[in-house]
Amino acid sequence: MVRVKNRFHSALGKRAYRGYLLCFLMCTVPLVGHPQGTWLPMSAGPPSARWLHTAVWTGEAFIVWGGIDTNGPLQTGGSYTPATNAWMPLPTDGAPAARADHGAIWTGTQMVVWGGFDKENTPLQRGGIYSPMHRKWDSLAIQSAPDARGGHTAVWNGQELIIWGGWDGRHTHFSTGGRYSPESDVWKPMSTLHAPQPRTSHTAVWTGARMLVWGGFDRHKQPLQIGGAYSPKTDSWQLLSAADAPSPRAVHTAVWTGDAMIIWGGLDTAQHPLHTGGIYSPGTETWKPISTAGAPSARAGHTAMWIGDKMLIWGGFGRNGQLLQTGALYEPRTDTWVPLPVQNAPIGRLGHAAAWTGTQLFVWGGTDKRRYLDTGNRYIPGTARWVALPDERGASARGGHTAVWTGEQLLIWGGTSRTGYLNTGGSYTLQTEVWQPLSTDGAPAARAGHTAVWTGEQMFIWGGTSQMGHLNTGGSYTPQTDMWKPLATHQAPESAFLHSAVWTGTQFIVWGGLNPDETPVQTGGIYTPNSDVWIPTSMEGAPSPRSGHTAVWSGDAMLVWGGTTQEGYVNTGGWYHPATDTWGPLSLSGAPEGRFGHTAVWTGTRMLIWGGTDGVQPLNTGRIYDAKTDTWHPLSTQNAPDARFGHRAVWNGSVMVVWGGYGNKGKPLKTGGMYEPKTDTWHALSTEGVPDGQVLHTAVWTGDKMIVWGGTDGKFPQHTGAVWIPSP
Repeated sequence: MVRVKNRFHSALGKRAYRGYLLCFLMCTVPLVGHPQGTWLPMSAGPPSARWLHTAVWTGEAFIVWGGIDTNGPLQTGGSYTPATNAWMPLPTDGAPAARADHGAIWTGTQMVVWGGFDKENTPLQRGGIYSPMHRKWDSLAIQSAPDARGGHTAVWNGQELIIWGGWDGRHTHFSTGGRYSPESDVWKPMSTLHAPQPRTSHTAVWTGARMLVWGGFDRHKQPLQIGGAYSPKTDSWQLLSAADAPSPRAVHTAVWTGDAMIIWGGLDTAQHPLHTGGIYSPGTETWKPISTAGAPSARAGHTAMWIGDKMLIWGGFGRNGQLLQTGALYEPRTDTWVPLPVQNAPIGRLGHAAAWTGTQLFVWGGTDKRRYLDTGNRYIPGTARWVALPDERGASARGGHTAVWTGEQLLIWGGTSRTGYLNTGGSYTLQTEVWQPLSTDGAPAARAGHTAVWTGEQMFIWGGTSQMGHLNTGGSYTPQTDMWKPLATHQAPESAFLHSAVWTGTQFIVWGGLNPDETPVQTGGIYTPNSDVWIPTSMEGAPSPRSGHTAVWSGDAMLVWGGTTQEGYVNTGGWYHPATDTWGPLSLSGAPEGRFGHTAVWTGTRMLIWGGTDGVQPLNTGRIYDAKTDTWHPLSTQNAPDARFGHRAVWNGSVMVVWGGYGNKGKPLKTGGMYEPKTDTWHALSTEGVPDGQVLHTAVWTGDKMIVWGGTDGKFPQHTGAVWIPSP
């Protein structure tokens, strides 16, 4: 369960279209006008598994970003808030390029990311600034920035980010660095006079006046025993005393106590882990050793934090590469160690990230050598216990699924993931922002491209396509009991994909689509829940066979329009009265041009058609159909959203809201607009905090908000979403 505190009170032809859609299932001009509404993210569970990422503590949230997984470096991240015990995704719009082994610091209001390596192991010279308050990324200046690198250190001195050391991933190690001011967006070079020799895998701490760097590997991959002190005020270096310093090492840790630097652990010259360390006092420029009595076992790649009066050590790898889930607290005043409890501690891992909140240690991600991890724990010294961070993701990533709004919950079901078709789902309660999985006991077979309606008590699922072909089966889901029941198949419509469905208030009507032979049909069926019986719809006077069309319920009739036939895209439609089982045509006079991938909403008196594609290009045109007079009326294109198809549209009682879809070059869009029929005007939706561009997503109207969830970014299915709240 994921819980957070409530914050909201023939050009392409039918075969080509199906292939284009299934490809995504499986595998820009700003809008004019005052931007409308506010976007807020939905809880989504932790970020995807990774290692060599970074983490910072903001004072309210633990933020992880970047790193690498089986597919390469990542550009994503997440924010965990202890007060709400929930993860929220970080936006990727404007985020720095994907990377790992970079540096990150917290300024007090922003996270600054710089350097690292991309998927080609090429060092990076750029970075970004993330503001949690605005959920927005900004770029860093490149002029005068240090040479591209990774494996460097990064410290914050209260005004500047200080970068030093690192390497290019190949042969060059650096003894250079740079100072970056977020306020002025300006880089300043650092003096290299008397700077320590080039290195990587070293440590750096900020004392309040100087940066102390120590240890690390030199260009010959040999551990070092020396370091230096850098003063930003004078832009000068001073070498640290080597007398009585700890033995040479790298991949160790360092913390600042307020008056001393503590070095511990790491790898020695034989690449063996160490369990020794030393304390350096800048005031006297002297070193003294740390007791090994009761110290944790030898290790490197561990975490170390200063927690106010003690140094906290956890994790890392020991002899023979063994991953450790042990740790200890070291008190300099008494030179003594106390072990940490192991119960509920995270599993041993490498390349994880950690942060200290002032009261708790957060550990997250990394690898256990078999897989990348998306789990973590927090350690509370006050109670000497470990607590697991939430790792539920609600509904798993998918596209081509369905969504309905129950009045209290968003129900997600079906679709495809990166591994295939799904018969799973999730419920999201808006008031409490809690995700719960739907039962799979008795659920319909896995599928995508199906239809779903909400009856007031149940969700009906029908049709779609699967690995076995198109389906003519379905099921009813009751949220109150979390139970599924199959729909009758006797006299059910033939298997269909890209069909339409409406709920009349008492009956479920499906019509059209592609049959198993990929041929459009003009057949359908009426399902009555009380009797669990299907009755075929009449074909007399029905619109021509089609798929990818739209259908709305007017109160007494189903209005069908558009789509694609064997001859191409059509601008025809029809009305169907279930009470009399009769069809009639919609007027062609003034009708929009033929299209598919468009949307249709019913306003209470009229049907609004918008967007889609004519098989040559996306459209940003539409029409208004008056069912009482059987007439079409123009729909303004002034200030309309960019042309698109495969988008989503909802009716909020007075305006039509559209979002997402494919743009001119098949690129997923993250823009939208709202259309007011009363004034025939468009307004752009706000892009502040907007979800990433998505297609094959879903959108529902809750009564006062729009929820957008899932879909694909053009490559991979997503498990994130956002809530759009209209402007007052």
